Amino acid sequence: MNNATNRRLAYIDIAKGIGILMVVLGHIRTSLYLHDAIYLFHMPLFFLLSGMVFKENEEWLTCMKKKVKYLLLPYLFFMVMFVPLRMITDTLCNGGTFPIFRLSMLGLSYFDKPLWFVFALFVVICIVRTLLSFVHNKLVTASMVCILGIAGYLLLSQHMELPLHLSRALFGLPFFVFGVMVRKHHQIKSFVIIGLLMYSLGLYGLWNGHTVLDILKLQVDSNPFFVYIPAIGGTLLVVGLSLSLDKMITLNKYSGGLIGSISYLGRNSFYVFAVHHPFILFINSLYWRELEESEFLLSYAVMLTISSIIFSLLVGRLLRRLVPSIFK
Repeated sequence: MNNATNRRLAYIDIAKGIGILMVVLGHIRTSLYLHDAIYLFHMPLFFLLSGMVFKENEEWLTCMKKKVKYLLLPYLFFMVMFVPLRMITDTLCNGGTFPIFRLSMLGLSYFDKPLWFVFALFVVICIVRTLLSFVHNKLVTASMVCILGIAGYLLLSQHMELPLHLSRALFGLPFFVFGVMVRKHHQIKSFVIIGLLMYSLGLYGLWNGHTVLDILKLQVDSNPFFVYIPAIGGTLLVVGLSLSLDKMITLNKYSGGLIGSISYLGRNSFYVFAVHHPFILFINSLYWRELEESEFLLSYAVMLTISSIIFSLLVGRLLRRLVPSIFK
């Protein structure tokens, strides 16, 4: 991979780093408004970023083999690995009882909830790769994406859970395709200004009682305007800021410090996705009863955020050494 390609992808790593930080903060009990502001866009952001690195010309079978190896197998690995830990945390938090095991727990990523995105992304890639490989009319392909995306919104609005995270995948499909479309456009100023305006409309909607987006819980606002506008706006804002930060690195020939750390976090975002939530559940199960709701301090949130990220990165580093066939 040449230097130009490395520079072109660096801003995506920065965007992933910002996004995964939002994911962790969203899973820690901070202010409700901050939580809702993050949920307006943080998962659509990852669908879009995944679309930006998608290889349109790759053969169907080659793509499927890669995604099974690097998405599906790691998903299954973490699902199994965290079963004992989830049993412990549920026992501690639920008065010494663990719910009766159901197969649906696996489908809902019960043992490691953020992993729903990994499987949903796998489904999205299967849909997109199949459409591009077997439907050669661009208008038909675009129409099918629109229809499937609308179906995803309607399924979430009716709280209808389909197997294999299909409801969530269909909702995320338009954001993924949007990422494929915008990856060649690096208009930093336009991304930031347009994104900020669109995202501000979402914050206005929250202030006026509109429902926050929560894809895992199949929760969307009844007005699609307050779903898609802030989601797209937030993603464009983060991508625009990431492009700007990447440009600063290029101009200054400097990749260390805070920006370098964010980029490193983005390159390892999968491990943070998989590990941080069980870690947070476990720590909260040990210490949450000692903290009253009014005593939940910002310092605790900061400590938990930093420690969960560090732990996730260490686990990722260990897995790359122990299971290099799956974790590269």
